[in-house]
Amino acid sequence: MFGSNRDRLIKQFKSMRADDRRGACFRLSEFQDDEVTALLCEALGDANDEVRLTALRSLSARHGERVTAAIVKFIKQFGFSGDAGKIAVNTLVSHVVSAASMTAVAGLTLAVKDWHEENHDPASNCLINFAKTAPTPLYLQFLCLLLASENIGDTHDRSGQDRLMRLLDKVIGQRPSSEAAKPLLTAFRMASLVVRKHLVLAAEKCGWKPQNAEQRATSYVVTNRVKKAEAEGEAALKPLMWTLNSLLRSNSSLASQSDTRLARELIQCLGRMKDRRTVPFLIERLAECKEGWDYSGEIVDALAAIGDDRLVVPCVEILRDSQRKNSVRRAIASALGRFGLSQSNPAIVEALRELAAEPDPDLAAAGFEALFDFGDPAAIKNLLKHDHPLQRRKALVVLHRQANEQQLREVALDHSSIMTRAEACQFLSHEGLKSLAAADSTIGKVALALVSLWSNSIGMSFRRLPDPEYPISMGIFSVTNEQYRCFDWVRSQRMAMSGDG
Repeated sequence: MFGSNRDRLIKQFKSMRADDRRGACFRLSEFQDDEVTALLCEALGDANDEVRLTALRSLSARHGERVTAAIVKFIKQFGFSGDAGKIAVNTLVSHVVSAASMTAVAGLTLAVKDWHEENHDPASNCLINFAKTAPTPLYLQFLCLLLASENIGDTHDRSGQDRLMRLLDKVIGQRPSSEAAKPLLTAFRMASLVVRKHLVLAAEKCGWKPQNAEQRATSYVVTNRVKKAEAEGEAALKPLMWTLNSLLRSNSSLASQSDTRLARELIQCLGRMKDRRTVPFLIERLAECKEGWDYSGEIVDALAAIGDDRLVVPCVEILRDSQRKNSVRRAIASALGRFGLSQSNPAIVEALRELAAEPDPDLAAAGFEALFDFGDPAAIKNLLKHDHPLQRRKALVVLHRQANEQQLREVALDHSSIMTRAEACQFLSHEGLKSLAAADSTIGKVALALVSLWSNSIGMSFRRLPDPEYPISMGIFSVTNEQYRCFDWVRSQRMAMSGDG
């Protein structure tokens, strides 16, 4: 009679109706044999929520590795939501307490990351107690499981990582044994960047000390002491590149401000170190730059600081690649402009001219600005025609930087804007002003420009002109409704200097 009832329930367990399966799971909890246990474990994967929950309740009083593994699988598949999550966590806790099951420990490390506090807290407390009392082999296994916890390096789950690291800190703080240092350092290279700082600090709590320059540099880098790492010299190259690689390949949308600052600092550090062995690595990172997590400008600056011509080819390729994000192409152009390659790299100049001809106004502006920074004659000529006076002044600054007195004189003589002519005079050297003043047919234009710009400080502006003993008589014009009055410049200058004016 008893056996036939059990067989009927097993048959009912295979029913197409969810209510029948749920009822069978409930009634089968009375039987403790392995076959029933296997069926209940199978029911944890049922398509119906109620069937799964009933099977979970029926298994909550059972032990054994098969049950533990089935519940961990259930958690991975369905998560910790609702009553099912609470029952699963409590069951795993009982398995850890009663049998020190490492499978249950692995399941609880997942619960520690869960955002439901009612699941996180009991799991965390159970694991801390387990770590305090477990024999050394189990304690080390626990640390390895914790550090290898599924998705520990997933940047989509920063809050879960934080919970795991807080748990790690508590465990190490209560049991800082020297044996713990090894799994911590072994996990270091596999962990996400977010986790590495915790691992180094935890290892130091366990008595670990850096044994050589590379280990010191590694410790400095992951704890955001980049300048100290740089002081270790060549030994810092691998930790710097490795850490930067992890940062640049992380999820851009979830990058924190501290990650952003660290990435920039690492790139700048590599540029300052000027080690040519880092050039291939930086070029690879340059090719991987993407929207939202874009350090192409900083990378080009670092390559420029190193002074390696190998940057030319990838920069040209990116500038010409229409499939690239516009932000990356703009950043490359801007960085090249700051580098100031001038005409020594015609391939880059040509690529920037192509960029300046792009229909997208932002791209065109970036290409033009870079060409202008290069001192490209065509770009300067175009900028001098700009409607805005501040843009025209930028062109004059470049001409002054190039010591191009001839073109500055041409602007001073012939530009349509009085203001720009005056500013061109301002950038001319003393000898250039003398040369300009010597041209009788043009001095009127120059004087008009000067008075226009410095109408309230004529004395100051005159100090840029030839001294009073210069033997050429010149005129100065003040502007009033297009009508001009002429004064003897030498006389007015002498009067101003003697105080009679």
